[in-house]
Amino acid sequence: MLYTFPPGAVPLLAIPLYAFSEILSPKPGFKTHGKRKLRLPFRVVVCVRRLLVCTRRLRSGHARRLSARRTLPSRQSPPALHERRNYAPLARPYKPFLVPACAPGEAGVGVIASQSFANPVYGFEGLRMLRAGFEPNRILETLLDQDAGAATRQVAILDAGGRRAVHTGSRCVAAAGHALGKNCCAQANMMTQSTVWVGMVRAFESAPGDLADRLLAALTAAEQEGGDVRGKQAAALLVVSCKPLDQFPSDRSIDLRVDDHADPLGELKRLLDYSRAHRLANRAIASLVANDASGALADIEACCAACPSEPEFLFRRCLILLPQGRVDEAREALHQAHSIHPGWSELLLRFADAGVLPVSREKLEFLVAGLRHSGAEGP
Repeated sequence: MLYTFPPGAVPLLAIPLYAFSEILSPKPGFKTHGKRKLRLPFRVVVCVRRLLVCTRRLRSGHARRLSARRTLPSRQSPPALHERRNYAPLARPYKPFLVPACAPGEAGVGVIASQSFANPVYGFEGLRMLRAGFEPNRILETLLDQDAGAATRQVAILDAGGRRAVHTGSRCVAAAGHALGKNCCAQANMMTQSTVWVGMVRAFESAPGDLADRLLAALTAAEQEGGDVRGKQAAALLVVSCKPLDQFPSDRSIDLRVDDHADPLGELKRLLDYSRAHRLANRAIASLVANDASGALADIEACCAACPSEPEFLFRRCLILLPQGRVDEAREALHQAHSIHPGWSELLLRFADAGVLPVSREKLEFLVAGLRHSGAEGP
């Protein structure tokens, strides 16, 4: 999803685990002498031979069946496409630490959700085939044909043009299923009841706000319908541009994940608001550089109102106020940041030393000296 792994990376990792695990615990079917297991030297020879066989299979394109044996279960996810075709998003509650492998997305290409004993090959190979111009239905058929565990998989593929393909295997753990809506689809497994995925689509289509807000509404609806039979633990939200951009991570409008939390959706909402405030703070500095002082101040004031105890925003407010000659207000903003952590006042001086600010350290010393003299130290 967020990193550029070659399609063979996961099978390559699985091969030594699969082959050398025989050294410690031979699988059923290995020959034994009476009641004794094979001697270690012979077992090592067997495992080395198996490693060579696996490597040849990888080179010939058959290692997907091997990697399919080592999979992990995950939960529900609603891939969706904005009506204006600007973003390809994916949001999901999931088991912790799985989303980078199980839900990859790429700007100008699309997103793929692979869950229910997820096979990461679906994501990596699916994105490769999307880049090559294959339609989602063709991709899904190809991957399922090459997967011995297809009946246990749940997969959704959504390309940048809005085409989609969805699969829920017959052996997915109940309650499991998927639903299609306008420019969206939802899939779920291991749910408390079979109304979850329909509720997700309904919530996404009717929710107000931007794309991220609507995805969060879909996840909230899933919880209201009973959610995962195991409870809740983690969640993630990814939105990538439908237009290819020059470099990672600029193609990701939103990339958030919560791996372990008592209220994962509440924490995900907090992180979404926090990330929006940071984007606004970045825009404030860009406006300052473009000599738009009023625009910069308006943006940074909104950031400080949304996150009044965030020292980064207070520090940037100081930087924006100083060129306007509003020294007392700049000192107050720096004082507030300094009271949270005294390193922020030192950073102001180091900015001057590095040439980030168009003033010398000596001209700023009075601000920091005043803070030190007042005894405004951090907690």
